[in-house]
Amino acid sequence: MMRSLRRGIVTAILSALCACSSNQPGGGSSGTGGSQSTGATGGTTGASGGSPGTGGMAAPGAGGSATGGVTGGTGGAAGGGGGTTGATGGSPGGGGAGGHGTGGASGAAGAAAGGTSGVADCSGTFGSEMVIVAPSSMVILSSPTVPQDELELFFVRHDMNSGGGAPTIMRAQRATKDASFGTPAAVSEVASICTSSQERGISITPDGLRLYVDCYTGTSTYTPGPLKLAKRTSRDTAFTVDSMTYGTVGPQVDVTTDELTAYTSSEMNNTSPPRQYTRSTTTGTFANGAAIPGLESVNLGTPFLASDGVTMFGASGNDVVAATRPAAGQPFGTPASVLAGMASSYSFKFPEASFDCRTIYFVRIDSSSGSNTYTLEMAKR
Repeated sequence: MMRSLRRGIVTAILSALCACSSNQPGGGSSGTGGSQSTGATGGTTGASGGSPGTGGMAAPGAGGSATGGVTGGTGGAAGGGGGTTGATGGSPGGGGAGGHGTGGASGAAGAAAGGTSGVADCSGTFGSEMVIVAPSSMVILSSPTVPQDELELFFVRHDMNSGGGAPTIMRAQRATKDASFGTPAAVSEVASICTSSQERGISITPDGLRLYVDCYTGTSTYTPGPLKLAKRTSRDTAFTVDSMTYGTVGPQVDVTTDELTAYTSSEMNNTSPPRQYTRSTTTGTFANGAAIPGLESVNLGTPFLASDGVTMFGASGNDVVAATRPAAGQPFGTPASVLAGMASSYSFKFPEASFDCRTIYFVRIDSSSGSNTYTLEMAKR
């Protein structure tokens, strides 16, 4: 009887030991799944980072932590790696932590680094110019602006023939980034966003759904005016003009990708330092302007902050120039030419760089014939 009882106890112990040493994986496998799950084989990782589509505007997701296996499992495989970011912009996703079974050893930690950074490279000079809109007699072109995918181009056209009239906001479209733009057409629903006597400077958001318009006066000496906004729900629907005014700004506005800072040429004339305006939310009003740090004594027209947040393009003399700063909030350094005009012949004005910084859109002003002619152009690098 005692021998039989001992035999039963030993058998139970051996059975328990076998159950505890079963080799069920504890860490999650690295995948691109969405929400984590648990189970006998551990959880999958979280969603991967921002979509690597055009410009990669989406924010990266953190790498998911791997979930441990069932109780009694051995240590699992390495946790999932972080998600990759988009092609441009964003920061790396976080690495996933290693999982482990309750009764076993811990799995290895996931890769610490997630996807690559993908910040746009805004360095270097641009190559030969390519014509987008040819010049017309007595027609002024200004303020080109493009969304992130560069499939639309907005600009301002002011026909001075027969006494002129109100400037017109125009739009040209194309099917792909490598195609030519089609014939521009007026964006008629925003025709009355400013009064007929006011000039217009425009800035489109990266998604192409919000068009900022500054309504200023003057062509050589400027008077600041109201900043207005037109919105649309999709790229193939019409804009609706917002009744609100978002502050008073100088000429030729550029609104940054986060829509919290606006830059303009000087509020008083086109030879004074450029200005910046800030706000805390995208629904608020921009505060009064101040000089751009580092550019207080620089004659820089139509300043445009690139998507990298540290490169400022603008027009100076006959050239398109660029100034850089170590980080956001720091002063800019001395601007350097990235696209050179020709003294006493032609100059380049109103520059705006594409989201990936590989293309610059601008207006060539040719004075070689004794009167100015305006051509809308682009250059690549």
